[in-house]
Amino acid sequence: MITNIKITLTNGQKYKLRNPDTLSEIDCNRTAIFLFDDTNLYTGCSDGLLDEDEDFCIFVPGKNHGIAMPFRRLVGWAYKKKGAGDER
Repeated sequence: MITNIKITLTNGQKYKLRNPDTLSEIDCNRTAIFLFDDTNLYTGCSDGLLDEDEDFCIFVPGKNHGIAMPFRRLVGWAYKKKGAGDER
């Protein structure tokens, strides 16, 4: 698995992504960013649990709904920095 990936968003925020294998350690009360292999970036909260299809959920912060995303396509994740906008 690729490690030490660093990204810079268009708003200037820099992130060092964590390995996808650490998703089970995520704090479900903190907002995170998730980078996928198609370069799409999602923001939300997750409990890090995988379902029977190897998908995990990204929830809208403060809401009870979200989207199931394929774990196999996750490149990395990081906790969103305070004051960071939603720009890419």
